[in-house]
Amino acid sequence: MIRKIIITLIALICIIFAAVVFNIPFLVWPTFVNDHEINISKDVISKLNNLKSEKKFVEDQKIFYPGTPNEAMRTEIENSLNKLIQEIIDGIPRKPKKSFVLKTIKSTMPHFEKFVSEEKDRFCLYCEEILDILGINSSGHLINVWRYGIPF
Repeated sequence: MIRKIIITLIALICIIFAAVVFNIPFLVWPTFVNDHEINISKDVISKLNNLKSEKKFVEDQKIFYPGTPNEAMRTEIENSLNKLIQEIIDGIPRKPKKSFVLKTIKSTMPHFEKFVSEEKDRFCLYCEEILDILGINSSGHLINVWRYGIPF
């Protein structure tokens, strides 16, 4: 009896470890929980366009971000983020919902896996800025689950 309990506990620990390593929580994390409509105005679209036009992933001492190691990486990662912003700008008038925004962000996140921690962290801050512009007060833990593998 004790042997079965120990084997079960070991198996459970292995399953949890594998889930975290392979980021299973992110893959199944829902984007539709607490869904609601978003008020989209010309001002909101203008703020998204302003964010898109900014030079990104450059050094920022206020948040202790050193910037990308080289210009080629900076350009690649900026283009990926700008593509995300444009997808939101193009789609939000037809689907003015929190779930659309989170689903769009979630579909972009795997592209950022190949970058180092500083770029991933900075990307998360940009995602939070997008959510703030849109008046969305929470990613429903999506950002934490992608970045750290756990929701809290």
